[in-house]
Amino acid sequence: MNDSSSITFGACAPDVIPNERLAAYVIVHDNQGRVAAVQADVRGRDELWLPGGGMLEHETPEEAVVREVREELGRDLLIRCRLESAIQYFYQGDRGAWCKMTAHFFLGELHGPPITPHEHELLWVDPTEHKADFFHACHVWAASQATNK
Repeated sequence: MNDSSSITFGACAPDVIPNERLAAYVIVHDNQGRVAAVQADVRGRDELWLPGGGMLEHETPEEAVVREVREELGRDLLIRCRLESAIQYFYQGDRGAWCKMTAHFFLGELHGPPITPHEHELLWVDPTEHKADFFHACHVWAASQATNK
């Protein structure tokens, strides 16, 4: 999806040229309607993220989200379908720069217990109750879009 048809979250000053970033994330529901999330410290505050992350050069969004889920949660991922994409502007404090992330979203399922060492523990959260805890507004939006699928 290109910028003109993607929903956009956040903004940066008109005179700022943000760093471009491509990313892929998955929405996984449990039997109580909660979504899978991971937690990371951002400038001294615990923030929530959907499983996934940045794409490597020459990697498709599908390959990226499967790799990221394996790294973050140590689990296999079955992608059920591709959802919409979104643009998210945010400030990268550790780099002192603005970022324009094109985030690709998928609906998927986790299979089995962790099979490899992993970076994060799996959390199950209600995104409507925890929307202020997500670092990216586009993650809350994507989770709400996926509940209609």
